[in-house]
Amino acid sequence: MTVTVHARHSKKCPKSKEKNAGQYKRCGCPLWLRWGKDGNRSAHTRSWDIATKAARKLEQDLELEALGIEPIKKPDHITIESAADLYLADMVQREIKDPSKARRMLARLGDYANARRVILLKDVTARLLTEWRSTWKFKPKSGSPAVHWSVVKTFFKWAFCTDLIAADPGAKLKSLPSGQRQVLPLARDEFERILAAVDQCGFTPEIVYKVKTFILLQRWSGLACMDAATLRRDAINANNNLTRGRNKTGTEVFVPLPPRCCRDAAYPAQRPS
Repeated sequence: MTVTVHARHSKKCPKSKEKNAGQYKRCGCPLWLRWGKDGNRSAHTRSWDIATKAARKLEQDLELEALGIEPIKKPDHITIESAADLYLADMVQREIKDPSKARRMLARLGDYANARRVILLKDVTARLLTEWRSTWKFKPKSGSPAVHWSVVKTFFKWAFCTDLIAADPGAKLKSLPSGQRQVLPLARDEFERILAAVDQCGFTPEIVYKVKTFILLQRWSGLACMDAATLRRDAINANNNLTRGRNKTGTEVFVPLPPRCCRDAAYPAQRPS
């Protein structure tokens, strides 16, 4: 049996008198479930995503009832700690190489929530997340708060999608500002001054060559420091194209490089004496 979702508009809602107003999704009026001739009950939410999930669940229950089968009992609610362990195991299965931020932030969330006698994941509210987020300490104008909140928000989105919670409390909170200004590339004269400054550092010729090669590679490839420092020579082909996977994410990078950069990075035997 099909269960549909419709909005029950208040008298003050401007959409209440329009045709097919029950399918309007942007007014925030209460949502109801309807089935058969007389089936009608509140979805207890104003979110269409949550109401749609409730409608699909009700359809399954009605089908089982029609077949004389007792509906499956809901499993016990999961704890924050168990949900975090399950999420981290899922990250490993998805081959996400660096789950350290997620592990650290979820442990902090668990400690904060448990100190306030919140043990189950379903009991984590938007208010609790707001209060916890206000305790974070980072440097002024740092982009770290936005990054760490993204980690937490992704966890709750995953928990909602995997039916561990009926609603996503993280979705109710706005993202944090990144606090980062757009970084413009160096002008040509600035870049040449950086290369020239290497000669004034008192390095040996071998170190000067390595530092300049590293700077050139950073300038033209955009690789992270770790990726540039561990770049294999065979990652640059005869056409001066660089191909490699990032250490942190495993994402493959393809970048055409200028001959000046390739000559030093891929063929160090040609470096000046």
